Amino acid sequence: MTNKIIEYFEYFLDFIFPKDQLTKEIESLNSYEFAEKSAKSEKVTGVYTLFAYHDPYVHKALWELKYHGNKKMADILSPLVYEEIISALSDEAFFGSSERPIITTIPPSNLRLQTRHFDQGEILQNALKKVDTSNQFEFSTTILKRDKDTIQQSHTKSRRERLENMEHSLSVKDKSRVKNKVIIVLDDVVTTGATLHEALRALADSGARKVYLVAIAH
Repeated sequence: MTNKIIEYFEYFLDFIFPKDQLTKEIESLNSYEFAEKSAKSEKVTGVYTLFAYHDPYVHKALWELKYHGNKKMADILSPLVYEEIISALSDEAFFGSSERPIITTIPPSNLRLQTRHFDQGEILQNALKKVDTSNQFEFSTTILKRDKDTIQQSHTKSRRERLENMEHSLSVKDKSRVKNKVIIVLDDVVTTGATLHEALRALADSGARKVYLVAIAH
């Protein structure tokens, strides 16, 4: 019954606020069709990345996820993100053990959460949970917390500004949850890497055994 209500509500929203043609096209693709149409990312030191952000398919998909909370985009992207994470961790010995790596995301600022009323990281994690049918990972949106509200990284003009903007902006809520654990930090877009490397610093300072940084696009 609840799913039907959601379907009717989404249909109503599509009727009142019709989607543009590119959004409709992307939503009609499966994950691997999307991957075939999208440009791959150049390598980024210290960060695993999938796609080039300048690609129109990638840019639109992430825009829809980040600013509209579009769950269909998360469902399309999540199998591809999951494969990238599995590949990144392929040499680790913990698969099949009782200690599962933890996948977490960058928490939004309080201001952005109040403005958008959703956390795109949580939407993406929920989509990833559906892909993780063998329960290889633990998922959490409460590992990291914001210690200060930063301005959007896209509004900064230089690498130095981005680094200063993020400096000591994140910390770990409960250090016992990450001590000696393997953590995967997932973000939508990496530019200079300031946000992800701030997450790395916070987790390393809290005793995480190993931290992997993953971004959907660069």
